[in-house]
Amino acid sequence: REVSELARVDTNKCSSMLGRLVQRGSVAIEGGTARRKEYYLTERLYNIYYLLRRGGGEDRLVQALIDFMICLYSPAELWDLVVRDYKEVPLKRLPIPNYAGIVATALIREAQALDNTGKPNDAIAIYERLEKGIDSHDDKGINNQATIALFNKALLLNRIGRYVEAIGACDQMLVRFAVFKEPLMRILSINALDTKGMALAKIGNASEAIKAYDQALVLLETTRIPELDFQISGITQRKALALVQNDKPKEAISAFDQVVMRFRANKEPETAARALICKALVMHQIDDTLNASEFSLLLSCLAADKKLQPGWITVLTLLTSRLGANRALELIEASPAVSMLLPLVTALQRETGQPTHVAREVEEVAEDIRNHLAKLRNDSQAANAYLPPELTLESTKDVKHAVLPPARA
Repeated sequence: REVSELARVDTNKCSSMLGRLVQRGSVAIEGGTARRKEYYLTERLYNIYYLLRRGGGEDRLVQALIDFMICLYSPAELWDLVVRDYKEVPLKRLPIPNYAGIVATALIREAQALDNTGKPNDAIAIYERLEKGIDSHDDKGINNQATIALFNKALLLNRIGRYVEAIGACDQMLVRFAVFKEPLMRILSINALDTKGMALAKIGNASEAIKAYDQALVLLETTRIPELDFQISGITQRKALALVQNDKPKEAISAFDQVVMRFRANKEPETAARALICKALVMHQIDDTLNASEFSLLLSCLAADKKLQPGWITVLTLLTSRLGANRALELIEASPAVSMLLPLVTALQRETGQPTHVAREVEEVAEDIRNHLAKLRNDSQAANAYLPPELTLESTKDVKHAVLPPARA
């Protein structure tokens, strides 16, 4: 009777229509009596939406329930509540048009929450379930999300050290994406090649890693999406590290030079400085160093970026030991970075016998730098003990995971 009044149809017609909706699975009979049945929408989120819109006091009760649930459940449990009723139902059989993509999005969110709470294997299980929908569903939403699931699985396998499986997942992605030309799929192909390269480098197959990075760079250059420029730097530097691993330091140095030239021109001093720092480390391994012009460029980049990164002072100290205190001091004092490097300048002034007039705290730091310089003169590899992990030639950086919105209805 209540439904018929709201729908403005007679009770007999309303009862017949409700019966059909029950048969279709959209409405369920929950509670009540034989003469006074109570109907609920089977999709509980729509039911909550209806109650919130209806008002009359029920909206406050629903809002209180939602607030309570947010406090009670972890993020992974909340997403599980959203998709619990559909976990055993093949996504292609969901009755609501375009709903498969929405459920798939919720499953990905649950997998990400599980990964964030230290349960990577549970997350992988969800991604593998979604993978099965890639070629068996004509809904764009589920296809997009299944693609993202495969991508996230590859990233996660790589991050937890299952490198061979990560390479297999990346290859599976690349085979699938080969037939697509739209920008999204090209972006995912670039990331798949990058992830594959990192995994190959981790298992010691540097030559194949270099090939993967080269393929990624070719795609980046032909995709022409300005927002992807930052990836050129990361992939080129990872390629350079693989070249070092493959005993090709001169080719690695050339790769770093490409990054420096590109990002210096694009006025991205932090990226150019990092490439110069990495180049200096590679050159150090072959008993070489940056020339005075490159050292001055590095100083200019540091000044433009207006900040120092952990470990960079160690590399600067290493460079000054190879250039010689007098020449290094001359270049630093002529650079815009001189005010950022006062302790190093003070140390070099003392090394060259010049008087210094600085605070005691600066003097103490300068003495530590002089001790470091003395160690470097006796042991050219001493700098390695002071470098943080992000500046070692083994370091890699990857994306944690991705998600796409479902296709719009």
